[in-house]
Amino acid sequence: MPKGYEFSQEAKQLMFHIINFVESEKNGPVIHLYNVDDRLVKMLDISERSVRRLKQELHQLRQKEINEQQQQETKEQGEMDANVRDLRSRTISLPTSKHRESSGSNPPAKILCRRHSASAPSSSSKIDLPIPQALPPQKKRSRLAVSALISVKGYHIPSVDIWACTEEHNMDSTHFLSWLDSTCATLREEIGEKERIAICLDNVTRHNKLTEESIIPKRSSIKGEIQKWLQDRKINFLEKFVKAQLLQLVCKNCPRKEYMSDRIAKKYAVEIIRLPKLHCSLNPIELSWNNLKQFVRDQNTTFRQDDVK
Repeated sequence: MPKGYEFSQEAKQLMFHIINFVESEKNGPVIHLYNVDDRLVKMLDISERSVRRLKQELHQLRQKEINEQQQQETKEQGEMDANVRDLRSRTISLPTSKHRESSGSNPPAKILCRRHSASAPSSSSKIDLPIPQALPPQKKRSRLAVSALISVKGYHIPSVDIWACTEEHNMDSTHFLSWLDSTCATLREEIGEKERIAICLDNVTRHNKLTEESIIPKRSSIKGEIQKWLQDRKINFLEKFVKAQLLQLVCKNCPRKEYMSDRIAKKYAVEIIRLPKLHCSLNPIELSWNNLKQFVRDQNTTFRQDDVK
């Protein structure tokens, strides 16, 4: 995008609708959606920076609408309170004279008019108003996660694994590695020992869990952790070294990255091919997930998780 380029108001409204649709799809379908920003970049054909700027502007517009709504509610509440105070001040009493013209022996009757209530007349002079109560936090519904392989022949049915997500709607690396181990064993048993097997993976975090030997300290690590990592590998350093100097030593002596998924696949002579980062368009299974989600939307008539599964 050229520097300093501004979208027209009509183009912004259209992009806002697209962003709202994609964001709603993230939490809307029963199967969760990843790579929202990457999808918006491809759909709108703009840079990632422009997507972030549009989302920020959309957030500001939403916040402005919320503030205006709150001001309107505050104004209406103030008017209601003023009406209540006015009703409370309206108490009608008729004074009685000490000497009545009539000669009856009965004492004079007291005539009172009770105060009005904001809801309905009652026998009490107090005004009972409903007190707004905070709504209890709503729990997120559990969702379904699907792990599967796809080839030129379609889905590999024995590898399909459907399970309920946690409240964070994420799949952890432990579950993925367990699925990968059983899937590699199934593929090797089906195809045979001499055939070549390759599995293509994208760069989701759970696919790239490092082994214990290849994990190195980060900038967020404390100085003591960095020193212990160097000492365990018998790397000499001076005590006066600051954290930045220790991290330089770590970078010079860091081991080669080794992933847990590669180690599991190696047991069954399965090759792992990794896609470049932020290139979900190169993964053909993304289109398959899109069709699967659309099929679920069309066939989901009971809105029950067991039926969807």
